[in-house]
Amino acid sequence: MTKLKFYLILIASFPCCFYYIYWNSTNIEVLKILCLINLAFSLIPLFLHRRSPYLGPIFLVLSYVIYSIFIGRYFSPELAPAINAVIDYEFDFLGLFITFLFIFFFTFFLKSHQKIVLTIEPVSKSSKNIIISLGCIFVALCLQFIFMERVDGARGNYSPIYEYSIVFCIPALFYSLRNKYFKFFIISILIFMILRDFSLGHRATGVQITLLIYALYLYKFYSLKRFSFSFFLAIFLFNFIASFRNDFIFSFDNLTESMVYLFNDQFLSSSTAFFAWVASLTFLSVQTLVPYSEILTNFLDFIISMIIPGTYGNSLYMISKEYYQHQNGGLLPLYMFYYLNYAAIPFIAIVLAFYFNLIKTKKTTTFKSLLFIYIFVTSPRWLIYSPTGLFRGAAIFSIIILLIFMFKYALNMFYVKRSQNV
Repeated sequence: MTKLKFYLILIASFPCCFYYIYWNSTNIEVLKILCLINLAFSLIPLFLHRRSPYLGPIFLVLSYVIYSIFIGRYFSPELAPAINAVIDYEFDFLGLFITFLFIFFFTFFLKSHQKIVLTIEPVSKSSKNIIISLGCIFVALCLQFIFMERVDGARGNYSPIYEYSIVFCIPALFYSLRNKYFKFFIISILIFMILRDFSLGHRATGVQITLLIYALYLYKFYSLKRFSFSFFLAIFLFNFIASFRNDFIFSFDNLTESMVYLFNDQFLSSSTAFFAWVASLTFLSVQTLVPYSEILTNFLDFIISMIIPGTYGNSLYMISKEYYQHQNGGLLPLYMFYYLNYAAIPFIAIVLAFYFNLIKTKKTTTFKSLLFIYIFVTSPRWLIYSPTGLFRGAAIFSIIILLIFMFKYALNMFYVKRSQNV
């Protein structure tokens, strides 16, 4: 055990004592303190990994999620009275304790990226890279335009397949990086896809593509201050898009009202985060309402749905909607807790640490780098919505990348035979 991990255990013992003293409390003031303890504890890994262009942003987002939970659920519950009324405070203590343990285990199993200077790009400049990049961006555009349709006066109508466009956006940008002008051509198309996603009242894919451009190109300009400032501006943008969904009328007055509401009422928090938190609390409640045999059946359905693409069984937030009417989503550790109880916490922390440790050394393979990038850019989805990206999404992405490798190998063989014939 390293000295750093020893200190982490030592620091974590103090919050553990507080949790022990107030075990299973439903007092709102105690819950406020516990949530603030979680927020403070999440700042420790943020500080430890502040120089990492990948871990720094992840822990910044995690801290922001916890902050939003504090504001929306405990400090100012009148922000969303209908959502907070979905479930009382009976399971908040357990939810906060699970979140605390998750932060601890995730931090404990991570290896530092601080001293790693990593460049993720193709090993060589080749016309074959351009062919692959063009093919991938074409498929990504097809997925966006075919599976996301504009609806007059309402949010765009989309199929879940639409969100898999990010699977092809990643290799499209990656294989363009060694060509100066072609790279900016691909980035321009990606920016167009971001703007289209936002213009139709959606954010998930636009956020993921934005993170992709950062992860493969802008990361070299990273500092925690710069990223925090950009993140602060993004909060304004996403809040405006959320308000824009309601009437689809862009005006200066709407923009001003959105900014005033974000400052004065929301205190810069994210409604998506505390909506997901309330949904997560219903998972804990439903776990106590259904027999173990039903939980086991749900878990088997979950496993099969992760192996076989397509719908099999229901997502956990759909299962809990049979008992509570919430706004979907779910915090990752609480989502998995429904299936595996306390074993879920170290399990999911180890899975995440495995992904983020893929680039722990300077010598890494293209496959590992691309898989890491996929996990990084899809983090908003698996953190507060569904763990699908960590399992089925990663599997589908891996298959696509392996097929691309096979296609590139076939192109290499074709070029070799052609040169020999010449």
